[in-house]
Amino acid sequence: MFNSTFKRTAVAAAIALGLSGAAIAQDTSSVVRGNVVTESGEVAANARVEIIHIPTGTRSVATTNESGAFSNSGLRVGGPYIIVIESSEGKKVYEDVYLSLGEPYRVNAQLESSDMERLQVTGSAILGGANSGSSSYFGEEDIANTPTFNRDLK
Repeated sequence: MFNSTFKRTAVAAAIALGLSGAAIAQDTSSVVRGNVVTESGEVAANARVEIIHIPTGTRSVATTNESGAFSNSGLRVGGPYIIVIESSEGKKVYEDVYLSLGEPYRVNAQLESSDMERLQVTGSAILGGANSGSSSYFGEEDIANTPTFNRDLK
């Protein structure tokens, strides 16, 4: 009788351990992966891929490899997300992206060239001018005459 009870207990423990391993292995995050090419269709190596979760402001950054591919895992399920892909050849933005559990979100991006005008702003300090910004000076007499509770500065 003892041998039969021991066998049943051992089998039950083995089943419980086997099922607990399967429960731990479940995935609770999502993945964004894809390929990036330039406007002319060439591979965009070393492009920066930034994935921003709008509700929390969490940012995740990946870089494309030599073949223009990238993968970023461990992302929260849901959204909305903004995906910004940038390189020296151009930029591409995806808005209102929602991620699903167990299904990678695929991005096949073709960068768009950005013809932006660069502005350079320079300035210089005016030394010896009448206005040196906001400042205050409190001397010993000012501090002694300041009303305080029990004359304690704290």
